[in-house]
Amino acid sequence: MKNCPICGWEGEEFLPCNPNFAHDDSRQLATHCKCPTCHSHHRHRGYMLILQTFNLPKTNTSLLHVAPEPFLNNYFKQRASQYTIIDKNPDKYEKDYETVIEMDLTALTFANNRYDFIYCSHVLEHIPNDKKAISEIYRVLKPGGIAMLTVPIYPLEKTADLYPKSPDIMTHVHQPGLDYFKRYEKAGFSVNVYYPENLFDKEKYGLRTGWDPVALCHKSKNPLMLLLRQYKALT
Repeated sequence: MKNCPICGWEGEEFLPCNPNFAHDDSRQLATHCKCPTCHSHHRHRGYMLILQTFNLPKTNTSLLHVAPEPFLNNYFKQRASQYTIIDKNPDKYEKDYETVIEMDLTALTFANNRYDFIYCSHVLEHIPNDKKAISEIYRVLKPGGIAMLTVPIYPLEKTADLYPKSPDIMTHVHQPGLDYFKRYEKAGFSVNVYYPENLFDKEKYGLRTGWDPVALCHKSKNPLMLLLRQYKALT
């Protein structure tokens, strides 16, 4: 029996999705992907399982959600004392959606150390200056806070930066490889990486292998450690 941890659906099979990639077995997108009820995909269910397992975010949290997915809205709203949503193109959301503030992730207008928890999923691979965006996330996260950052991990040892060349068919200007997590560390974070398919029942939750790891990025509370990481980020 299959199960969606987001909406609670149970049934025999998840639905196909992304037929454009039916020929590409490596992406594992053509079959057993979409929840029949909430339409979540592999990665959304894996991310929800990680959030639930690690009890993230904590209750009464100030939370920044970048380019929000509808699957996680209610979950975050129930836990956040302050819930801020941003997107560079807010007009793409339905009028009855939550208020979405127009903002560029490479130029956040928030004060330093503003948020306890930041969630940014499948955004950084679309941003030419992704390193600047990561540094901005670090800047506005409170010491002791956590940023949950996810990008699709291609079967590459080294990240392919496509910008300023034409992006790939997914409009990715970066194809993140296994070294991509070092970009978070370079910004100052300590990073723990989790693969949902290694922690949970892959068949039950309709997870895919290799593409959807979760990086939980921690900003130290230690002032000396903060200074050291800031120094490393500049060198």
